[in-house]
This record gives sequence, structure tokens and C-alpha cells, in this order.
Amino acid sequence: KRHWSKRTNYTKAVIHVNQKVIRQNHNTGERNPVITVKRGSKNIYGHTVEVNGPCRVMYRPDEPLHCGARVWIETISDFKVIA
Repeated sequence: KRHWSKRTNYTKAVIHVNQKVIRQNHNTGERNPVITVKRGSKNIYGHTVEVNGPCRVMYRPDEPLHCGARVWIETISDFKVIA
């Protein structure tokens, strides 16, 4: 009898820069994290993100993300967020 391995279910991560936080940091002098990583329903914020594998940079001016981002990075690879 054959045993089929289950296909690993990868959830895409979307990484983008939050322009609103950049402006707020500039105006207030704060240093809040400006990079957002969204995987599934979870958001992770940081100053640096290391992607440990393939990824692609997307530019879609006519189809922005729900947050308004027109440029972002997509990956199914592991990543490390440095807060």
C-alpha cells in the first residue's frame, strides 16, 4: 500500500513599508517600527526583516493592498523580524 505524503501548506507572507508610520516618526521624533509582515491574520512589526529564501517584489499601482501599499514583497520562505 502506498503512503502519500501530505503537501505542505505554505502561507504567503506579505512585507511592506508603512509610509504613515514613517511620516509620524519624522514629525514626532519617535522610532516606531515601519516594516509590517503579514502572514495569515497575524501582523508583525519591525525595523529589519531578513527573508531566508526566495521572494518577489511586487509593484501594482492599480491593485494596491487593502492597507494602500502599492509596492510589497511576497514570500513563502521563513523570515526573521528584528524589532
